Amino acid sequence: MEPERRSESGKLGNPGRRNQFWIAVIAVVASCVWLIYFGITALTADGPARGASIAMVVLGLFYLAACGVYVRKVVLAPPADR
Repeated sequence: MEPERRSESGKLGNPGRRNQFWIAVIAVVASCVWLIYFGITALTADGPARGASIAMVVLGLFYLAACGVYVRKVVLAPPADR
């Protein structure tokens, strides 16, 4: 929404767009760590802990899908569409 302007280094850019990029990167990395942790737990746990870990893996997959929608709709959108 903000017009592009020159930063201190003289480069054109929108600082909000860079922030959105880093938010997306952090969210995707956090989702991957979540999936790895609960995936390993689901493979090694017994009893109710296994079911809970599988549920957390499914929840992590939904979160990763939401991150993908955020990246596609917000981060990669042309500036006029925001």
